[in-house]
Amino acid sequence: AGGFYSAGLQFVTGHCESRRLGLVLGVFGAGVTGAGFNYYLVPLFHEAFSWHGVPLAYLIVLVLVLALLLMLTDPEDAEADPNAETSVRVLLHRMQTRRAGQLCGYFGVVAGSFFALALWLPDYLSSQFDLSVDSGARLAQWFVIPGALAQIVGGGFADRFGSARVVSRALMVCLMALFVLSYPPMTLFIQGVDATIRVEFALPMQLEGVFVVTLGLAMGCTMGSLQRLVIVENRSVAAFVAGLLLVSACSVAFVLPVIFSSVNHWLGIRSAVFMILFLLLVGCLFLFARESRRHEREHLLHPGI
Repeated sequence: AGGFYSAGLQFVTGHCESRRLGLVLGVFGAGVTGAGFNYYLVPLFHEAFSWHGVPLAYLIVLVLVLALLLMLTDPEDAEADPNAETSVRVLLHRMQTRRAGQLCGYFGVVAGSFFALALWLPDYLSSQFDLSVDSGARLAQWFVIPGALAQIVGGGFADRFGSARVVSRALMVCLMALFVLSYPPMTLFIQGVDATIRVEFALPMQLEGVFVVTLGLAMGCTMGSLQRLVIVENRSVAAFVAGLLLVSACSVAFVLPVIFSSVNHWLGIRSAVFMILFLLLVGCLFLFARESRRHEREHLLHPGI
């Protein structure tokens, strides 16, 4: 799957106009919607055919994709560039001299947070609102699918308004949603004149769902615009950069669930997950804004760079 993402992104980039690169990359990245449909389809296959039917269904889909790829493309469409850099040492040095490494880090934090939260949400929603796991998984679709499709919107906006502006605005919306979701259900006791007044605070499921959907849309827009920014600045080595994007995102997505479960065990507060993501994205927004301003100053002073 990782190899398909890297090679596919190189293929798409090689057949796309620069003015629509963000939109096309957003459509390519929106394939993550398959993860959302899995929440609904996998339980159905499990009930109908036992667990053996799940890998069989994946196999059928992959064979179908392979057949379509062979029928709808020509070998000439994906010819290798003989002048492309292939030395890992040269490519890594290129990453150090440019800001591709930093951008890959920002993408890894946002995309890894998205994937980790997509894995965590079914259990969180089912525990928070006393639902079955299946119901929690179906509710989690409203985070995954809109978030994945929002990559198209984020890429299109980045083509029109610039990637840096879209990333910063989308991250601000993420922080607003995470700030609200971070508050756990609480009870406030107010000592009145004649009695103690008890005030309970808890987001209803519908309102919390609105903020979860908003968070997914904002994170999707951020991923789409960041992906476009990285590829625009490193188009000649798009496949290598795509691999770095995937490694950074998967690394963060691997570590975060471990952190989520540890903090949840130590604090005993389910919404601590959103507190962790809030802190991560605050740091990401701060570093990204500082790096973008430094890059703009260098571009103004040295237009040829």
